[in-house]
Amino acid sequence: MKRFVVALFGVTVLAASSVVFAVSDGHYDYSRQHCLGSDNNSDKPTYANSECHSLWVSISDYSGHEYFGIGPRMTPDHTAPNTVDIWIDLGRGVQNRYHIDRSGIHGPKRVPGTKAKPGTGLRLYFGADDQLDPGGFGEHDSSDKVNKGPSDGGGIEVNVNPASVGPWLASLSSLSAFLADPVPVASAGLGACADGVCMSFTSARRVAFQGGDTTKHRDVFNYDGVEWDPYDCAGPSDGVARCQTAAHPGWDLGDWYRTVGTTYVEPGFQLYEDPDPEGSPGVLDLVGIPRKDPYPIPALYVGSCGVVIGGGPAMQLHGPDSNSAGQFVLFNACR
Repeated sequence: MKRFVVALFGVTVLAASSVVFAVSDGHYDYSRQHCLGSDNNSDKPTYANSECHSLWVSISDYSGHEYFGIGPRMTPDHTAPNTVDIWIDLGRGVQNRYHIDRSGIHGPKRVPGTKAKPGTGLRLYFGADDQLDPGGFGEHDSSDKVNKGPSDGGGIEVNVNPASVGPWLASLSSLSAFLADPVPVASAGLGACADGVCMSFTSARRVAFQGGDTTKHRDVFNYDGVEWDPYDCAGPSDGVARCQTAAHPGWDLGDWYRTVGTTYVEPGFQLYEDPDPEGSPGVLDLVGIPRKDPYPIPALYVGSCGVVIGGGPAMQLHGPDSNSAGQFVLFNACR
């Protein structure tokens, strides 16, 4: 997992450079890679779903029809990618599937397709996860107590959605709603999470992580009132031994997941601690510093909703414009 940070950073830099020429949105979505939330669970390291892809590039519309997709299939632990799928569906009721392996190109295999509805809008997607980590190809690092896909991944997305015009016009009556989605029709950005550290640059509010408590919400960079799971409680170490605390005896990772609400990324740039309890800190160890990361890492947000800086043990900021988590908050208008 640790070496995946380096690879993911490379993907992120490449994506950021492409923003000069095009807009993009960066949130990995395992379902758009044809995976189930349980496919990467650490309790079944030899499992591989042949429909699931560790990297996927696709073009689809808002009806869910996918015109084109290409990427390598997921693999068991310590197994390098060995099969690349190419799926083509022009909306005529048949999807043509090809695959490439060491023996050549195979196909097409014809399976039932779906009707194309380009008038609903178009979506360009790129996503990758740490199944591609060269230090542990095929890594399974999520928990069966959550079942929401891998904890580490990144993506780029560009969307054109004509149906968003109506909600955008309605948002003009609310400053906070407008600032959370300031651009109609199109949305774009990029994002990535690895070893507990997440970043996102996006043009519109998006759900970063949906926890088990649907009655509460927060922005990912706002740590006010957050109770963090223990440092060593993570996808592969999700039992009571690593996850209980003096205040919460007998808790496992699933209990911490049920305390997390809906977390959002907002328009602009944000750097923050992974809100998913499955995330496992370890960036300092990656770069050769034998100590634990500051946990949570200080957050940074600069965007249409305002400015938020600090938090966590490494950066406590206290003053008239700070919150209870020790963060400087300037005009956080999208709460």
